[in-house]
Amino acid sequence: MSEILIYTSWLYTKVYQNDYFFFDLWSLVHCWNGFVLLVILKSAKVRNPLNILLILLLLYEVVEILIPYFALGIFKPETFKDQFTDIIIGMMGGGIGLTILSYTSMSKPRHVNTLKIFIIFLASITYAFLWVGFYGYSYNIGFFNSIGINWYAWIMWTSGTFLTIYLFTHLKIKIFLLRFSIAWISYLAALLMFEALGYHFFSLHESSNPGSLPLIFELIHGSPVLHFMYIFSPFFSVTLFLGLNYMIFKALKFTRESSPTSGILTYN
Repeated sequence: MSEILIYTSWLYTKVYQNDYFFFDLWSLVHCWNGFVLLVILKSAKVRNPLNILLILLLLYEVVEILIPYFALGIFKPETFKDQFTDIIIGMMGGGIGLTILSYTSMSKPRHVNTLKIFIIFLASITYAFLWVGFYGYSYNIGFFNSIGINWYAWIMWTSGTFLTIYLFTHLKIKIFLLRFSIAWISYLAALLMFEALGYHFFSLHESSNPGSLPLIFELIHGSPVLHFMYIFSPFFSVTLFLGLNYMIFKALKFTRESSPTSGILTYN
């Protein structure tokens, strides 16, 4: 088994299946990919983006089928039901993206504000999903654990990341570095308070690395990788948000420009 397959094994956690449908954590990735690919196609002014998206998803499944035959060990072999579901869910992600772009008006502040909140949430839940899933959180109290991806850590990281990005985007400070620094310091202060509450008052702590050292103030016990990510999390999450924000608003601009009932809109 390849190193890649070992690190991605949590994504194969089955959530639901019946005679016709299969849903695992990879399905969330396929939905996200469909959404992002649709946005990229729209921002590139590609005609018939849903048709192109369908072709890309089909090609991906063909590659996924061929990889085991070359003994690369990157993906587990899938059944036809799995592959069919992947395509459907990928197209659903693309449909969500197209719907958002089609029904959001940049001339209406309420639409723009709602879209920005959605992008913050998308960046937050994506960052939390990847970090929590690949790290493999486990707590000393069984209630807070779950297979595949730790539900408690995912919720907490999504919430914390959302608040950090929200603060960054709503601070009325024009200097980017100062605005980001304030959001970063606020994140670190809130993180230490939350960790102190959980560790010292509720005796809850991450236990996947027994004997690990604390980061600071006898708090945040974990591996060097965990310490690094806890410190620099705002940098990665805000960068992800800025990338998604730029890409989605660029796609929105071109979508509205191509509409026969819309005037030319500018991207801010």
